[in-house]
Amino acid sequence: MSRLMVGGWVLTFVLAGVSAMAQNKLDCPGDLSEPDADFDGELQVLFENLEPFLGPLPLDSTDLDVSGIPDQAELALLVTYLKGMGRDAPLTVEAICQFEANKALWLTDGLLADFENVFGASPNAIAALMSMSPAMNTVFQTLGATETYPVIHWPGEEGEPPPFSINGDLDRDGLTNMEEWANVISSDRRVEDYIQAAAYPGLDGSNTLPLISDAGLALLIALLGMAGLRLFRRRAV
Repeated sequence: MSRLMVGGWVLTFVLAGVSAMAQNKLDCPGDLSEPDADFDGELQVLFENLEPFLGPLPLDSTDLDVSGIPDQAELALLVTYLKGMGRDAPLTVEAICQFEANKALWLTDGLLADFENVFGASPNAIAALMSMSPAMNTVFQTLGATETYPVIHWPGEEGEPPPFSINGDLDRDGLTNMEEWANVISSDRRVEDYIQAAAYPGLDGSNTLPLISDAGLALLIALLGMAGLRLFRRRAV
């Protein structure tokens, strides 16, 4: 058998793999498969089911990955994008597609198969947590996860810190998510204020928009995100 023939087969195999990965990306519609998923409710159930093994896990303060930001707050920030309310349209699509891929992978994980009673009621929350940062991946690997879950990155910028991790800068204002959370805590504010600060470049966690309520700001971010997402999809067609 000639080296040329073998080389041709190898090239064909590689190109087929690249084509399959590209097709998987194209197959992602950029919409949640469960748009009404209750991420916060699933997180609470997960913590309650883990308490017999790990001790008390209050919803508003539990920090499984010891990141310095409660898991509930980190999850809420990601859900802002998963629900289509993010400012960056390409990142919204990237976040949704990676989350959906990780959710499908989680449903085949040996840890879920072995402890369905512990993890079975929280597929969306768990997939979202593992999509945020390598640290959260490590938590579930320690618990016994058998798969490896890629985290969400800025499209085309995988060398940058993951945008939803503590070292990420989701709103590109020069402050990390951890720095904005620290400002929120020092100003005695709430999780909702952290979401605003981390997702909106005009806020750093120590201030608020004076003339816009929480509901108004959420609506504004949602409208901007939806408009940007539509424009992004039109350009992609």
